[in-house]
Amino acid sequence: MIFRVRPVTRVLLVVVVALAGVGVPLAATASEAPIVEFEVPTPGSAPTAVAVDPQGNVWFTEFLGNKIAVMTPAGEFTEYPLPNPPPSQPGVSGSRPDGITVDLEGNIWFTEEATGKVGKLAPSGDLTEYTPPTGSAGSGICIGPDANVWFTEYAADKIGRVTSAGVFTEFALPGGARPYQIVGGPDGNLWVIESETNRIAKVTTTGIVTEYDIPTAFAAPSGITAGPDGNLWFTEFRASQVAKITTSGIVTEYAIPTAPSGPNKITTGPDGNLWFTELDGNNVASITTDGAVTEYPVPSAQSNPGGIAAGPGASVSFAESHANQLGRLPTSGMAPAPIEALPTFTG
Repeated sequence: MIFRVRPVTRVLLVVVVALAGVGVPLAATASEAPIVEFEVPTPGSAPTAVAVDPQGNVWFTEFLGNKIAVMTPAGEFTEYPLPNPPPSQPGVSGSRPDGITVDLEGNIWFTEEATGKVGKLAPSGDLTEYTPPTGSAGSGICIGPDANVWFTEYAADKIGRVTSAGVFTEFALPGGARPYQIVGGPDGNLWVIESETNRIAKVTTTGIVTEYDIPTAFAAPSGITAGPDGNLWFTEFRASQVAKITTSGIVTEYAIPTAPSGPNKITTGPDGNLWFTELDGNNVASITTDGAVTEYPVPSAQSNPGGIAAGPGASVSFAESHANQLGRLPTSGMAPAPIEALPTFTG
Protein backbone atom coordinates (compact mmCIF):
# COMPACT_ATOMS: atom_id res chain seq x y z
CA MET A 1 0.00 0.00 0.00
CA ILE A 2 1.31 3.47 -0.92
CA PHE A 3 0.72 6.48 1.32
CA ARG A 4 1.64 10.10 0.76
CA VAL A 5 3.02 11.32 4.06
CA ARG A 6 3.09 14.95 5.08
CA PRO A 7 6.49 15.87 6.48
CA VAL A 8 6.87 18.15 9.48
CA THR A 9 10.01 20.30 9.35
CA ARG A 10 11.61 21.81 12.42
CA VAL A 11 14.82 23.62 13.32
CA LEU A 12 17.23 21.92 15.68
CA LEU A 13 17.90 22.47 19.31
CA VAL A 14 21.61 21.84 19.72
CA VAL A 15 24.06 21.62 22.57
CA VAL A 16 27.81 21.73 21.97
CA VAL A 17 29.78 20.05 24.73
CA ALA A 18 33.53 19.78 25.16
CA LEU A 19 34.40 16.64 27.07
CA ALA A 20 37.24 18.03 29.13
CA GLY A 21 36.39 17.32 32.75
CA VAL A 22 33.13 15.56 31.92
CA GLY A 23 32.51 12.06 33.26
CA VAL A 24 34.93 9.67 34.90
CA PRO A 25 38.44 9.65 33.43
CA LEU A 26 39.15 6.49 31.45
CA ALA A 27 42.91 6.45 31.89
CA ALA A 28 44.81 6.35 28.60
CA THR A 29 41.77 5.21 26.68
CA ALA A 30 39.77 8.39 27.20
CA SER A 31 40.03 11.26 24.77
CA GLU A 32 38.81 14.82 24.77
CA ALA A 33 36.66 15.58 21.76
CA PRO A 34 33.59 17.72 21.27
CA ILE A 35 30.30 15.90 20.97
CA VAL A 36 27.35 17.79 19.55
CA GLU A 37 23.90 16.65 20.68
CA PHE A 38 20.74 17.50 18.73
CA GLU A 39 17.34 17.30 20.37
CA VAL A 40 14.75 15.36 18.35
CA PRO A 41 11.60 17.50 17.92
CA THR A 42 9.09 14.84 19.03
CA PRO A 43 9.42 14.28 22.81
CA GLY A 44 9.96 10.70 23.91
CA SER A 45 10.43 9.46 20.34
CA ALA A 46 13.30 7.07 21.19
CA PRO A 47 15.57 7.49 18.15
CA THR A 48 17.01 4.04 17.53
CA ALA A 49 18.81 3.33 14.25
CA VAL A 50 20.61 5.76 11.94
CA ALA A 51 21.75 5.81 8.32
CA VAL A 52 23.54 8.60 6.44
CA ASP A 53 22.83 9.32 2.79
CA PRO A 54 25.42 10.59 0.25
CA GLN A 55 24.39 14.19 0.93
CA GLY A 56 25.22 13.83 4.62
CA ASN A 57 21.64 13.75 5.84
CA VAL A 58 21.12 11.57 8.90
CA TRP A 59 18.02 9.39 8.62
CA PHE A 60 16.73 7.68 11.73
CA THR A 61 13.84 5.71 13.16
CA GLU A 62 11.69 7.01 15.99
CA PHE A 63 10.80 3.74 17.69
CA LEU A 64 8.22 5.25 20.02
CA GLY A 65 7.44 8.32 17.94
CA ASN A 66 6.05 6.20 15.08
CA LYS A 67 8.02 8.23 12.54
CA ILE A 68 10.90 8.19 10.10
CA ALA A 69 12.95 11.35 10.41
CA VAL A 70 15.95 13.08 8.86
CA MET A 71 18.37 15.72 10.08
CA THR A 72 20.35 17.72 7.54
CA PRO A 73 24.04 18.56 8.10
CA ALA A 74 22.85 22.06 9.04
CA GLY A 75 20.61 20.63 11.76
CA GLU A 76 17.14 20.92 10.25
CA PHE A 77 14.77 18.10 11.15
CA THR A 78 11.97 16.70 9.02
CA GLU A 79 9.72 13.97 10.37
CA TYR A 80 7.49 11.60 8.39
CA PRO A 81 4.64 10.08 10.43
CA LEU A 82 3.86 6.44 9.69
CA PRO A 83 0.27 5.45 8.85
CA ASN A 84 -0.24 3.11 11.79
CA PRO A 85 -1.68 4.71 14.95
CA PRO A 86 0.93 6.11 17.35
CA PRO A 87 1.77 4.20 20.54
CA SER A 88 0.14 6.89 22.67
CA GLN A 89 -3.26 5.47 21.82
CA PRO A 90 -4.42 2.87 24.36
CA GLY A 91 -3.86 -0.72 23.28
CA VAL A 92 -1.99 0.25 20.10
CA SER A 93 1.76 -0.11 19.65
CA GLY A 94 2.15 1.78 16.37
CA SER A 95 4.68 0.56 13.81
CA ARG A 96 7.73 0.72 16.10
CA PRO A 97 10.18 1.40 13.26
CA ASP A 98 13.56 -0.08 14.10
CA GLY A 99 16.28 -0.74 11.49
CA ILE A 100 17.00 1.69 8.63
CA THR A 101 19.13 1.88 5.48
CA VAL A 102 19.43 3.92 2.27
CA ASP A 103 19.46 2.32 -1.19
CA LEU A 104 21.32 3.44 -4.30
CA GLU A 105 18.31 5.37 -5.59
CA GLY A 106 17.88 7.40 -2.42
CA ASN A 107 14.96 5.42 -1.02
CA ILE A 108 14.86 4.96 2.74
CA TRP A 109 14.07 1.40 3.80
CA PHE A 110 13.15 0.43 7.33
CA THR A 111 11.68 -2.38 9.40
CA GLU A 112 8.55 -2.15 11.53
CA GLU A 113 8.86 -4.36 14.58
CA ALA A 114 5.22 -4.15 15.66
CA THR A 115 3.60 -4.71 12.25
CA GLY A 116 6.21 -7.12 10.84
CA LYS A 117 6.43 -4.99 7.70
CA VAL A 118 9.24 -3.49 5.65
CA GLY A 119 8.71 0.15 4.65
CA LYS A 120 10.10 2.28 1.83
CA LEU A 121 10.10 6.08 1.90
CA ALA A 122 10.80 7.46 -1.58
CA PRO A 123 12.45 10.85 -2.23
CA SER A 124 9.03 12.01 -3.47
CA GLY A 125 7.56 11.42 -0.01
CA ASP A 126 5.58 8.34 -1.06
CA LEU A 127 5.58 5.69 1.64
CA THR A 128 5.07 2.04 0.71
CA GLU A 129 4.74 -0.81 3.20
CA TYR A 130 5.41 -4.44 2.26
CA THR A 131 4.43 -7.48 4.31
CA PRO A 132 6.87 -10.43 4.19
CA PRO A 133 5.32 -13.90 3.66
CA THR A 134 5.96 -14.83 7.30
CA GLY A 135 4.75 -11.45 8.56
CA SER A 136 8.02 -10.94 10.41
CA ALA A 137 10.60 -8.17 10.22
CA GLY A 138 13.35 -7.71 12.80
CA SER A 139 15.72 -4.85 13.49
CA GLY A 140 18.44 -5.63 10.95
CA ILE A 141 18.27 -4.24 7.40
CA CYS A 142 20.89 -3.49 4.76
CA ILE A 143 21.53 -3.13 1.05
CA GLY A 144 23.00 -6.42 -0.11
CA PRO A 145 25.76 -7.10 -2.63
CA ASP A 146 23.03 -7.76 -5.21
CA ALA A 147 21.58 -4.23 -4.64
CA ASN A 148 18.41 -5.69 -3.10
CA VAL A 149 17.23 -4.98 0.43
CA TRP A 150 17.98 -7.70 2.99
CA PHE A 151 16.54 -7.88 6.48
CA THR A 152 16.33 -10.15 9.50
CA GLU A 153 13.20 -12.01 10.60
CA TYR A 154 13.99 -12.49 14.27
CA ALA A 155 10.90 -14.42 15.31
CA ALA A 156 10.82 -16.59 12.18
CA ASP A 157 14.54 -17.57 12.24
CA LYS A 158 14.91 -16.35 8.66
CA ILE A 159 16.45 -13.58 6.65
CA GLY A 160 14.51 -11.97 3.85
CA ARG A 161 15.24 -10.26 0.56
CA VAL A 162 12.89 -7.74 -1.03
CA THR A 163 13.29 -6.14 -4.45
CA SER A 164 12.43 -2.54 -5.24
CA ALA A 165 9.12 -3.85 -6.60
CA GLY A 166 8.27 -5.53 -3.29
CA VAL A 167 8.95 -9.14 -4.29
CA PHE A 168 10.09 -11.24 -1.32
CA THR A 169 12.36 -14.27 -0.98
CA GLU A 170 13.02 -15.80 2.44
CA PHE A 171 15.88 -18.04 3.57
CA ALA A 172 15.72 -20.18 6.71
CA LEU A 173 18.45 -20.23 9.34
CA PRO A 174 18.91 -23.09 11.84
CA GLY A 175 16.20 -23.17 14.49
CA GLY A 176 16.68 -20.85 17.44
CA ALA A 177 19.20 -18.60 15.63
CA ARG A 178 17.18 -15.42 16.25
CA PRO A 179 18.89 -13.31 13.55
CA TYR A 180 19.35 -9.78 14.82
CA GLN A 181 21.57 -7.67 12.53
CA ILE A 182 22.72 -8.13 8.92
CA VAL A 183 25.31 -6.57 6.61
CA GLY A 184 26.69 -7.15 3.15
CA GLY A 185 30.24 -8.44 3.18
CA PRO A 186 33.21 -7.76 0.89
CA ASP A 187 32.94 -11.35 -0.35
CA GLY A 188 29.50 -10.84 -1.90
CA ASN A 189 27.68 -12.64 0.91
CA LEU A 190 25.39 -11.54 3.72
CA TRP A 191 26.72 -11.73 7.28
CA VAL A 192 24.24 -12.18 10.10
CA ILE A 193 24.28 -11.93 13.89
CA GLU A 194 22.68 -15.01 15.47
CA SER A 195 21.85 -13.59 18.86
CA GLU A 196 20.72 -16.79 20.59
CA THR A 197 23.15 -19.36 19.18
CA ASN A 198 26.23 -17.15 19.80
CA ARG A 199 27.27 -17.47 16.18
CA ILE A 200 27.93 -15.41 13.08
CA ALA A 201 26.33 -16.75 9.92
CA LYS A 202 27.46 -16.28 6.34
CA VAL A 203 24.61 -16.52 3.85
CA THR A 204 25.05 -16.47 0.08
CA THR A 205 22.53 -14.61 -2.07
CA THR A 206 21.09 -18.03 -2.99
CA GLY A 207 20.55 -18.94 0.68
CA ILE A 208 23.47 -21.26 1.51
CA VAL A 209 24.24 -20.84 5.21
CA THR A 210 27.58 -21.33 6.97
CA GLU A 211 27.81 -20.71 10.72
CA TYR A 212 30.83 -19.76 12.82
CA ASP A 213 31.03 -20.07 16.60
CA ILE A 214 32.10 -17.07 18.67
CA PRO A 215 34.97 -18.12 20.99
CA THR A 216 33.55 -16.41 24.11
CA ALA A 217 30.49 -18.25 25.38
CA PHE A 218 27.29 -16.24 25.87
CA ALA A 219 28.91 -13.20 24.24
CA ALA A 220 25.56 -11.80 23.05
CA PRO A 221 26.64 -10.49 19.63
CA SER A 222 24.81 -7.30 18.75
CA GLY A 223 25.98 -5.08 15.88
CA ILE A 224 27.94 -5.99 12.75
CA THR A 225 29.59 -4.04 9.92
CA ALA A 226 31.98 -4.52 7.03
CA GLY A 227 35.40 -3.25 8.07
CA PRO A 228 37.98 -1.29 6.06
CA ASP A 229 40.35 -4.25 6.22
CA GLY A 230 38.20 -6.77 4.34
CA ASN A 231 36.93 -8.38 7.54
CA LEU A 232 33.57 -8.23 9.30
CA TRP A 233 33.53 -6.54 12.70
CA PHE A 234 30.93 -7.13 15.40
CA THR A 235 30.19 -6.25 19.01
CA GLU A 236 29.76 -8.65 21.92
CA PHE A 237 27.30 -6.97 24.26
CA ARG A 238 27.58 -9.26 27.27
CA ALA A 239 31.30 -9.94 26.92
CA SER A 240 32.27 -6.25 26.61
CA GLN A 241 34.34 -7.04 23.55
CA VAL A 242 34.63 -6.13 19.89
CA ALA A 243 35.60 -8.87 17.46
CA LYS A 244 36.52 -9.33 13.84
CA ILE A 245 35.83 -12.35 11.67
CA THR A 246 37.57 -13.04 8.41
CA THR A 247 35.55 -14.15 5.41
CA SER A 248 36.95 -17.64 6.06
CA GLY A 249 35.55 -17.61 9.61
CA ILE A 250 38.54 -16.87 11.85
CA VAL A 251 37.50 -14.78 14.87
CA THR A 252 39.71 -12.42 16.89
CA GLU A 253 38.31 -10.69 19.98
CA TYR A 254 39.41 -7.44 21.64
CA ALA A 255 38.54 -6.35 25.19
CA ILE A 256 37.04 -2.91 25.83
CA PRO A 257 38.64 -0.95 28.72
CA THR A 258 35.28 -0.06 30.30
CA ALA A 259 33.52 -3.10 31.74
CA PRO A 260 30.69 -3.67 31.60
CA SER A 261 30.42 -1.47 28.54
CA GLY A 262 27.61 -3.16 26.62
CA PRO A 263 28.96 -2.53 23.11
CA ASN A 264 25.96 -2.10 20.87
CA LYS A 265 26.02 -1.02 17.19
CA ILE A 266 29.13 -0.58 15.05
CA THR A 267 30.16 1.10 11.80
CA THR A 268 33.26 1.87 9.76
CA GLY A 269 34.19 5.52 10.20
CA PRO A 270 35.54 7.95 7.61
CA ASP A 271 38.94 7.75 9.32
CA GLY A 272 39.40 4.03 8.61
CA ASN A 273 38.67 2.95 12.19
CA LEU A 274 35.65 1.09 13.53
CA TRP A 275 33.25 3.12 15.69
CA PHE A 276 30.75 1.67 18.13
CA THR A 277 28.35 2.69 20.86
CA GLU A 278 28.49 1.47 24.46
CA LEU A 279 25.01 1.20 25.95
CA ASP A 280 26.14 0.41 29.50
CA GLY A 281 29.29 2.54 29.40
CA ASN A 282 27.44 5.53 27.90
CA ASN A 283 30.35 6.00 25.53
CA VAL A 284 31.08 6.18 21.85
CA ALA A 285 34.34 4.43 21.05
CA SER A 286 36.71 3.74 18.20
CA ILE A 287 38.88 0.70 17.60
CA THR A 288 41.70 0.49 15.11
CA THR A 289 42.06 -2.56 12.91
CA ASP A 290 44.87 -3.75 15.20
CA GLY A 291 42.68 -3.49 18.31
CA ALA A 292 43.50 -0.15 20.00
CA VAL A 293 40.35 1.26 21.68
CA THR A 294 39.60 4.91 22.48
CA GLU A 295 36.44 5.85 24.37
CA TYR A 296 34.52 9.14 24.36
CA PRO A 297 31.94 9.73 27.11
CA VAL A 298 28.53 10.91 25.93
CA PRO A 299 27.66 14.16 27.76
CA SER A 300 24.03 13.26 28.52
CA ALA A 301 23.83 10.74 31.35
CA GLN A 302 22.21 7.36 30.62
CA SER A 303 21.63 8.41 27.01
CA ASN A 304 21.38 4.81 25.79
CA PRO A 305 23.56 5.25 22.69
CA GLY A 306 22.44 2.87 19.96
CA GLY A 307 22.60 3.05 16.17
CA ILE A 308 25.70 4.63 14.64
CA ALA A 309 26.73 5.53 11.09
CA ALA A 310 29.55 7.34 9.30
CA GLY A 311 28.89 10.97 8.39
CA PRO A 312 28.24 13.69 7.69
CA GLY A 313 31.76 14.49 6.55
CA ALA A 314 34.56 13.51 8.89
CA SER A 315 32.27 12.49 11.75
CA VAL A 316 30.05 9.72 13.04
CA SER A 317 26.40 10.18 14.00
CA PHE A 318 24.60 8.14 16.62
CA ALA A 319 21.20 7.84 18.28
CA GLU A 320 20.55 8.43 21.98
CA SER A 321 17.21 6.75 22.60
CA HIS A 322 16.79 7.63 26.28
CA ALA A 323 18.05 11.20 25.87
CA ASN A 324 15.86 11.65 22.76
CA GLN A 325 18.80 13.09 20.86
CA LEU A 326 21.16 12.50 17.99
CA GLY A 327 24.86 12.82 18.69
CA ARG A 328 27.71 13.77 16.37
CA LEU A 329 31.40 13.17 17.04
CA PRO A 330 34.22 14.27 14.72
CA THR A 331 36.64 11.53 13.73
CA SER A 332 39.34 13.89 12.49
CA GLY A 333 39.99 15.62 15.83
CA MET A 334 38.41 18.84 14.56
CA ALA A 335 35.40 20.23 16.39
CA PRO A 336 32.22 21.07 14.49
CA ALA A 337 31.58 24.79 14.16
CA PRO A 338 29.86 26.09 17.31
CA ILE A 339 26.33 27.40 17.00
CA GLU A 340 25.85 30.88 18.40
CA ALA A 341 22.20 30.70 19.39
CA LEU A 342 19.51 28.15 20.05
CA PRO A 343 16.71 28.75 17.52
CA THR A 344 13.14 27.82 18.29
CA PHE A 345 11.07 25.23 16.42
CA THR A 346 9.52 26.55 13.22
CA GLY A 347 6.72 24.07 12.69
